[in-house]
Amino acid sequence: MKKKELLYLFFVILLMGLFLSCGQDENGAMEEVKEETQEALDTASQWTQGQAQKIYQDLQAAVEDINEDLNDLKADPPKQEDVRSEWDKSIEQINKSIDQVKEQLSQLKDKSGEEWEKIKADIDKSLKQIQQEIQDLKDEKH
Repeated sequence: MKKKELLYLFFVILLMGLFLSCGQDENGAMEEVKEETQEALDTASQWTQGQAQKIYQDLQAAVEDINEDLNDLKADPPKQEDVRSEWDKSIEQINKSIDQVKEQLSQLKDKSGEEWEKIKADIDKSLKQIQQEIQDLKDEKH
């Protein structure tokens, strides 16, 4: 995710705590810094989880849109038998790709950090490829 931004936020809050604690007794200052640091970490964690959830929902919506496009395409197959055979194979491959993306989406829920980023990048790549394959099938019909 935005690790640099989170680290930056963490250090800014930590420094604010240190500056605010100047002139206080050492134990009180340290306790205040700990509390402020924990609050910063909690806020950053909540923000990160919120962002991850939004991205997950956006990816789910993209899969739903692709399914709608695919259903529209399947509703009007080519009439020529030789073209229809290849078209059916392409539709089957697209369905397999969509199933793989759905599996990756289910894995995404349980991951974080670099693993999360890698799976998300793979999903993005797969979705673009599926969208292109659907567009190619639409173009072949015309």
